[in-house]
Amino acid sequence: MNLNKPTSYIDRVVAILFGVIVSLMLIAIVFRYVLNSSLYWSDEIVRYLFVWLTFLGAAIAIRDKAHIRVDFFANKLPFRFRKIVKRLDDVLLLSFLLFITIGGFIWVFQLSGSYSPALSLPLNWLFYAALPTTSLIAFIYAIKQFQSDIRNTQNERRL
Repeated sequence: MNLNKPTSYIDRVVAILFGVIVSLMLIAIVFRYVLNSSLYWSDEIVRYLFVWLTFLGAAIAIRDKAHIRVDFFANKLPFRFRKIVKRLDDVLLLSFLLFITIGGFIWVFQLSGSYSPALSLPLNWLFYAALPTTSLIAFIYAIKQFQSDIRNTQNERRL
């Protein structure tokens, strides 16, 4: 993790979501155990925010190339084949993210009409939209990395 790199909007959103989750949990604890009055909606909001936080964190991990990767066998290959495996890996990741994004938005539109139990908020946008939205963000990050890798390969060939 590079601490000198500037933070993006997504990093700020994740930090804000984390702060809101912690605050809501503390407020709910105070209400429940100190004031003997439970907040019926706090668990529901925390659950939905945590889902968004998790999926945004996954997109950030794609941006920072921090996802788990088993490259033992790829590192055993000759350099040329290693590059081919890397490109194949990138294409498979982009295809998967595109599939999840398109399929996810179709799923979100099909699930209109479902509402959260405590607050009666639309679940398709509050909860289910986290998957395709963050997949789209991850797809954009992966495209940028793919383009950067291609530029770097072209620059290596020129040298």
